[in-house]
Amino acid sequence: MEAVGWDKISPHLAYALAKVYGFKLGKRYVVPGHVVERFLDGTLPLEAVHEEARKRARGRKWRRVTD
Repeated sequence: MEAVGWDKISPHLAYALAKVYGFKLGKRYVVPGHVVERFLDGTLPLEAVHEEARKRARGRKWRRVTD
């Protein structure tokens, strides 16, 4: 599997991807391999990830919005 570097993804987007699609292992977030493959293929729906990245870039804490 190909490693995803900062040339392909920003730090804010990487963190948001981990918060939305990953899980926490100790103090670190882990993104499953199938999620990374779908991200690299361009088949992963990224609306929630982009929203999370925008919140993080603006310095807001992550809050889940429920309707």
